[in-house]
Amino acid sequence: VNLAEALKISFEAFGITPPSLESQNHWYEPYTKGALERNLIGLQNDGETHPEKALTRVALFEIIYRIMYLREKSTGEFDISTNWATLSEAKLNFQIKHPFNWQIIENEKELIIWHRP
Repeated sequence: VNLAEALKISFEAFGITPPSLESQNHWYEPYTKGALERNLIGLQNDGETHPEKALTRVALFEIIYRIMYLREKSTGEFDISTNWATLSEAKLNFQIKHPFNWQIIENEKELIIWHRP
């Protein structure tokens, strides 16, 4: 799944209406614009979104997490300046940021990231 497809699927799954654009060249432009406005995604180093780029599972999870966070907090955009802790798991080949108050439970065959309210 590439970024454009993931954004469209996510917007539709969570009932998010993308912004209307007066002119657009590609079908995905309202989704990338809406995701940028909500800080669901950021621009790459070259200043572009690269909607054709295939997403990793972690990148897809991050988009879904941010949408769920916005819904839970009833806010319009995700605060990307939050300096969360980073968990790196070499044997599972991923890295993820998480709030400091979330508990990490590691077992031999699984890793659980849990928030205790």
